[in-house]
Amino acid sequence: MLGSGHHDSLGRDVGRLAPGANGGRAAVSEVGGYRVISLDSLVPGQVHGQISPAQLAWLQDVLSEPGPAGSIVVLHHPPIGLGLPLHEVVGLRNAPALAEVLQGSHVQAVLCGHFHVQITGRLARVPVWIGPGVITRIDLSAPSHLERAVLGAAATVVNVGGPYSATFHLVLARDPQAGRAVYLVDALSRADVTSENAPPAGPDHLATSR
Repeated sequence: MLGSGHHDSLGRDVGRLAPGANGGRAAVSEVGGYRVISLDSLVPGQVHGQISPAQLAWLQDVLSEPGPAGSIVVLHHPPIGLGLPLHEVVGLRNAPALAEVLQGSHVQAVLCGHFHVQITGRLARVPVWIGPGVITRIDLSAPSHLERAVLGAAATVVNVGGPYSATFHLVLARDPQAGRAVYLVDALSRADVTSENAPPAGPDHLATSR
């Protein structure tokens, strides 16, 4: 069992799971006065994300009492994007519902991943950071209907508590292969393509997760 997913420096599980049958899908712990809240946005068998009403109700209850230094919310599927077709398909489907819970709260940042490209924005005035991929990154210079992945490992250092909190620092791996193409596919159908001149896939060939 994965437990809460919240572990201290000694590897001990220190998180508190949300109660109820779906308790494993959300957890909270405290680190240095900060409340760290994780939400499992996975939809089994799909590439997009969703937060359940039960998770949102639990999150609202947790946020009703401010943490000493504030809170950080962590989930996999981003609630924001660049307006690209791919981001709209594979991102968090009910971002407005999450925004409603975050509105006026003490949450200092929302951290997520999934897109394999670093993006920052705001949701209900809360900073959102989409971290990079740990092996590949998505090259956004490709046509918007295509997805091109290249080698380019990176990570993020998130600094909270400073005068400009929260700040996000991108750390790039020293990889001589960085930038080498890994794959080129139609962004929605996921079919391999051999040229950037390939037209968008027709509606009959779109991924079932759309």
